Amino acid sequence: MLGSRFTLGCAGALVVAFGLTWACIPHPEADFEDFQERAAAMPKVEVEASTFEAAPPPTEAVEGVYYGACLAELAFGSPSKRFNFYTLTKFTPDPSGAKLELSIQPLKVVNNQPPPTITKADATGPEIAAPPADVAASGRFRIELGTTNVPGDANPISGSDVEILTATLDGRFAEARFCARLGGQVTKPAAAARQLDPPQNICQFVPIKDGDPMPEFTTADFQPESCPLD
Repeated sequence: MLGSRFTLGCAGALVVAFGLTWACIPHPEADFEDFQERAAAMPKVEVEASTFEAAPPPTEAVEGVYYGACLAELAFGSPSKRFNFYTLTKFTPDPSGAKLELSIQPLKVVNNQPPPTITKADATGPEIAAPPADVAASGRFRIELGTTNVPGDANPISGSDVEILTATLDGRFAEARFCARLGGQVTKPAAAARQLDPPQNICQFVPIKDGDPMPEFTTADFQPESCPLD
């Protein structure tokens, strides 16, 4: 997955994901709008999407730890600026209706980068526990996260606290790897406030053991085609 980075004046502030770091700028709200206009005028990098292998959900119960990587639309394709989550996952098969339960907790970043290892000891803030979601025979699910908060020490951009109202994960579950599109209304930080466009906010989840090294991801893993829902 190829990353695109944008360097802005003063101290070379990098504007990505949900937070914005502005060096030597007195009016971040106005300058954020200016940045949006300039970013929109820049040519887009063509990226080949990763291959998504759709498969029916497992017939056996699945329970364990998954690492969740979510790349927000404001990251402009820079996978190193993704949000990182320690995710307790429980899938319960049932002929009358399978269920998926996720308990998600942000992971602290290290020098504004994903942590080198994935461990519960580096989790920060309250757990985001979603009610059980139905899983269709195709593996489709919709998780209702509600108001979701990410502390500043888990924000790989500016260190600002992040708040998303009515956050949702629409995805397809499989044991080896599953994906979801993130939706909701960003209200904090104020300069990044917006309604998320789910196809532009992709999350990938892979099973891990506590203490495992961080998996590698590229921009291709966060293209809309990397998490098809049809």
